[in-house]
Amino acid sequence: MIREIFYGQAEIPSGFYPSGHLFGNSNVPALPYDPEAAQALLDAATAQIRPKAQAKEITVEAESTDAVAYFDPKWTVEAVYNILDNAVKYSPRQSVIRIKTIPYEMFSRIDITDEGIGIAGEEHSKIFSRFYRSPSVSSQEGVGIGLFLAREILSNGGGYIKVSSKLGQGSTFSIFLPAEKRGIFRNR
Repeated sequence: MIREIFYGQAEIPSGFYPSGHLFGNSNVPALPYDPEAAQALLDAATAQIRPKAQAKEITVEAESTDAVAYFDPKWTVEAVYNILDNAVKYSPRQSVIRIKTIPYEMFSRIDITDEGIGIAGEEHSKIFSRFYRSPSVSSQEGVGIGLFLAREILSNGGGYIKVSSKLGQGSTFSIFLPAEKRGIFRNR
């Protein structure tokens, strides 16, 4: 059974987030995952974004990696795609989006860096909120759900996301995926 959210903007199987999770249920256990290659995740997400990037003549450069992490392949690709989609949407034509993976002992970090419009410091904590849209991008398509869903998907798997950005200077979104299984799955 598929539940459509926000007029087809995102489709999430009803079993992925048990009833009420996206909207505040705090008794939802995280899902157990097997170790996956980060390279396969990046390959799948960049393949999905490539047509939109090519339409704006944007180059997506992803460094090869042998990092392994624990994540749900299908939904984590969706989370990475949402971040890449924003990078393409808010970057100028003929710019570059760079993807780099840095393995650490407890997490693998994936940095997605664009040359876009950037995000004002006072908005950093707001952009991951459901339906939040900066007034500076109100003319762009979107409903303010992509970064919220990305954060929820990553959080449900024991990971997290951070942003580093200055208005007018591009953004770096850092995704942290668990590199070890012990102690990463928790009741929310």
